[in-house]
Amino acid sequence: MSDIGEIRMQVMWNRLISVVEEQALTLLRTAFSTSVRESGDLSAGVFDPRGEMLAQAVTGTPGHVNTMA
Repeated sequence: MSDIGEIRMQVMWNRLISVVEEQALTLLRTAFSTSVRESGDLSAGVFDPRGEMLAQAVTGTPGHVNTMA
């Protein structure tokens, strides 16, 4: 892969991570459930049209990965 291709890949990856982190933080701020608000029991991700996960937020609970996939 060329240097430009690697740079573009890293930029896109950073954007995906930013999107899922923003999803998770928005869910934390707007949740009615106390388990989400107080303990951060949530998960957020971005999926492709086939349903495969492209990125998952670091914020939240990693145990939700299996139910999201």
